[in-house]
Amino acid sequence: MANNTSFSLVDLAISLMVIFILLFVATIHNMGKSTETAREQLMKALQGQNIGYEASSTDPFTVKSVIPDDKLQFMNNKAELLPAGKEFLDLFIVKEAQAVCHGAIKNKIQAIYIVGHANSIGTDEHNLKLSQERALAVMMYALNNKKLSEEERNCLFELISVNGRGKREPVLKQNGSEDLIKSRRVEIIHRVKTAEELQHQK
Repeated sequence: MANNTSFSLVDLAISLMVIFILLFVATIHNMGKSTETAREQLMKALQGQNIGYEASSTDPFTVKSVIPDDKLQFMNNKAELLPAGKEFLDLFIVKEAQAVCHGAIKNKIQAIYIVGHANSIGTDEHNLKLSQERALAVMMYALNNKKLSEEERNCLFELISVNGRGKREPVLKQNGSEDLIKSRRVEIIHRVKTAEELQHQK
């Protein structure tokens, strides 16, 4: 009788453990789907910009866009935007605000990073400072766009931060040498909230 009771308790414990594991796996799966859905919604919302966006293959929470130097133009070796760069930003930031500051996607975005990059010409110190100043120039010009509503400006102000990477992440040609033109760029990185963060919002 005692043996039967002990076997029953062991069986019950094993059954409960299996149920717990299945529930845990299902929860993780559903949380992963909610994050995937958030990133897919962001990708869809961003469509229509005249630059390309791509979901990161190494980070399931980010969507990255590279703005080439020919679109976001600066004065040579300076952080001052040329008229063509300002014209590009005037259109870009309005579409960006429309994409991320309205509807269901608004509460699913954790941050937007404006990241400046330089090529290898010049010293590390100079390139780091230049890339930071260019990223900051993009943010300041964008947030001062008169076509943004007060709500959109506040939304972007809360989300955007800037970073300069200097010449640490060059763009390489197929032969392995640096592409000096493409290395000089600004990236816009959108990060959606994790599944856990999305769950806490509900």
